[in-house]
Amino acid sequence: MNHHAIKNIKTLLSINEDTELIFNERKILINNEQNTELVNENNINIHYSIYFTYNQIMNSSNINRNSIDGMNISIDNLYNNIQFQKIIQDDHVLEEIMDDICIKLDNITVKYYNNICNRINQNFYDNIKYFNNKWTELLEIVSKNMPHIIRNTNTENVEISDEEEDEDKGGDEYVKKYN
Repeated sequence: MNHHAIKNIKTLLSINEDTELIFNERKILINNEQNTELVNENNINIHYSIYFTYNQIMNSSNINRNSIDGMNISIDNLYNNIQFQKIIQDDHVLEEIMDDICIKLDNITVKYYNNICNRINQNFYDNIKYFNNKWTELLEIVSKNMPHIIRNTNTENVEISDEEEDEDKGGDEYVKKYN
């Protein structure tokens, strides 16, 4: 069930103001050539799809920062969508459902971001991500400024001259002589 709710949130994250949505049972789909036969027959499908999607994720035991942020952005996308604005103006029950979801989501967001453990964890994660990015940038700079390191790593195309072979043989003789 969480899979369907997450898929719906991902769909809502990809919409813009002109996207036409189809609400079918507990699925939220973008209207395209493949989905045109599924028409919003009544607002009960819209109510059920919206209510199911957000409450399923809110009641999930593994709610995290990404899911909270995703739900907040998807609600913003819904309210910016022209089709959804028209539907919500005509349907007061859907408006109540959306108000209820927004209140619950605001409470969850405040609790999550004000929890000291979550803030410490998030700060730690952000610092690790920052240092990882800086380390990658540093390695790129070093590799650009030291091209001979890259050339020497490819040993397949390196030819040994006669002088280098003689030096290698001399080294072997030295090892044999003093061992």
